[in-house]
Amino acid sequence: MAASIWFVSPAWRRYEVTRMVLAQRRHCMNVLERRGFETGSVIVADDDNLDIAREYGMDTVEHANIPLGRKTNAGLRYAGEQGADWIVYVGSDDWVHPDLFGAIPAEPQTRRTPEIITGRRIAIVDLITGRLTTFHAPGRYGVIPWIVPRAALEGCGFTPITNSVRRGLDGSFVRGLAVRPEWRFEDPHPYCRVDFKTPMNLTSYETLRRALGHQAEEDAWEALGRYYPAELVELARKTQVEVA
Repeated sequence: MAASIWFVSPAWRRYEVTRMVLAQRRHCMNVLERRGFETGSVIVADDDNLDIAREYGMDTVEHANIPLGRKTNAGLRYAGEQGADWIVYVGSDDWVHPDLFGAIPAEPQTRRTPEIITGRRIAIVDLITGRLTTFHAPGRYGVIPWIVPRAALEGCGFTPITNSVRRGLDGSFVRGLAVRPEWRFEDPHPYCRVDFKTPMNLTSYETLRRALGHQAEEDAWEALGRYYPAELVELARKTQVEVA
C-alpha cells in the first residue's frame, strides 16, 4: 500500500499569492504521485481561498480565521480523518519542492518513535522587491514545512495546537504532541522551502533578513528557475508585480 501524504494549510486573503502557491503545490503532488505516493491537500479558510483551492482540485474546510489555533487544528484533523500517513504542516504562502520528500519510505511508517522530517535551510522571497535570501535556521525544530507521521499526531487527536492561539503556532504544535518525536533534518538543496513575504505577513522579509543574517542574496526568479518549472517561476514573478 502506498504511503499517503496530505498538505494542510490555513489561508486568509492574499488571493493571488494563494493561487501561485497552490499551482506549485499541485505540481508537487503530481510529481509525488508519479513517484508512487498518494497525495491530498486541504485548505482551511472562510473566504475566496476556498474557491481557489477547489480550482486546483483540493479539499476545503470552511472555518473562521480567528482563533488561528482552532482553524489549523481543523485542517490537521481533516487530514487525519482522510487516513493520511504523513501530514505536511505548511503555510499558504510557501512552496514545497518534491525533493523534500525523498526521505519518506514508500510504505507507511512503522517506527516505534515517530520521526518528523524538516530542514535547516529556507529561502525567503520578498514579493515587493523580487529579492531572495537563503537562511540557515539554528532552532531546535528546524523550519516548516514539517512532514509529520501519523503516529506523532494520533495521540493528541490530530489537534496539537492550543485552540485559542492567534500566533506562535509552531511552538504550540510541538508542545501539544502526545509523544516526543525524533527530528530528522533534510536539505536536498537551499530552495526546497520557499516562503513568500507580502505586506500582510506578521514578520516581514527585512525583519527576517536582519534577525537571521543572510547567507546569500540574489534575484528570486533566477534562483528559483534552477529548481522549479519555468511556468511556476513566471507565475510567481507576475504575482510580485500584482502585489507591488
